[in-house]
Amino acid sequence: MRVTYVGLPLNPHSGTGQYEQQLLRALGSRVTPERIGSRQGKKVLGRDLSALLPVLAPAPGGELAHVLSSHLHRALPRSGRTWQALPIVTTVHDLGALYCRYDRAHSTLLDRTLFRMALLLMRRQSQLILTPSQFTKDTLVRRLGWTDKQVQVTPEGPTVSRVWGKAEAVARLAPVIGSEAESEAITLLNVGSELPRKRIPLLLDALADAQRLGVKLRLWRVGRAGSERWRRLSLTALQQHPNLPVRFFDGVSGDLLPAFYAAADLYVTTSAYEGFSLPTLDAMVSRTPVIATSGTALVELVGGAGLLVGNESPAGFAEAIVQLATNPAQRAELAEAGAQRSATFTWKQCAATTFEAYQRVLHATGHV
Repeated sequence: MRVTYVGLPLNPHSGTGQYEQQLLRALGSRVTPERIGSRQGKKVLGRDLSALLPVLAPAPGGELAHVLSSHLHRALPRSGRTWQALPIVTTVHDLGALYCRYDRAHSTLLDRTLFRMALLLMRRQSQLILTPSQFTKDTLVRRLGWTDKQVQVTPEGPTVSRVWGKAEAVARLAPVIGSEAESEAITLLNVGSELPRKRIPLLLDALADAQRLGVKLRLWRVGRAGSERWRRLSLTALQQHPNLPVRFFDGVSGDLLPAFYAAADLYVTTSAYEGFSLPTLDAMVSRTPVIATSGTALVELVGGAGLLVGNESPAGFAEAIVQLATNPAQRAELAEAGAQRSATFTWKQCAATTFEAYQRVLHATGHV
């Protein structure tokens, strides 16, 4: 099957970039992929407008297009015989830009308007929506009026392909973390961007509260912030706790990231909104106990294999951190539970479900 994949020049370590790479690898010879996208780097007033620039028309002979992220519908030409005739499948990763109050508070009216425009165009142009969680499907159906048959859940898989032993991981990280390799402090890990929805300031407050309870801790914040203003929010919060042992590791390579997961004692996400959460899944694969927010897609991802915190104040997360930091037996129990649960999420299954979706769309549109 010849499939045109529509995307921007993606950061291979971003969630969407990993989705594209892992999905195509798992689909293998079942598809002949062609990747097209809009031009990169076109900026006006400092804003990257790549997703507004028309993408190329698919090459003749393409059977179906898969739009890798919903916002790219702004870049699909609204006219043109080739695009109009081609069945389109779109992946919606999450809807936080519209429905997460933290992101809304730090976004502009233009950002929200452009996202709504993309969703309207997606509804007009797509025959089927793929989404990695039941939570996002329910949101599309309940709040945006899609029918149950128009949206298919296709859970994703982990990006960690090798699980490191803890001693091996610490040794591998020694040149990066320096003397911390010898520290007896409990290491907390948080991976991803610093979008407002990630609530990094809340995580820092929780770490400070836990420290005041006498537990020796440190935090590794791994991943680019995604925006200078998002990093400023984190640094401003950190100024309230000048002695807090926090290190920021930006631009960690893909081959080094699994070592961070394996070397950490706890993985903590205070995110208020997730459509899936690849970092949380990677932590579970790496046998690192997880503490996560009890809400959105994190509930169906983590299930009973981690501690879910419903309290939106730092106190709830601090209590969970202290509970696991002082209880090695419970950490070991959750590490095993997380590894077992993570085994149910695979790219092999995601690819099989996605390919079945392609076939169903082609049949429904009379292209087979």
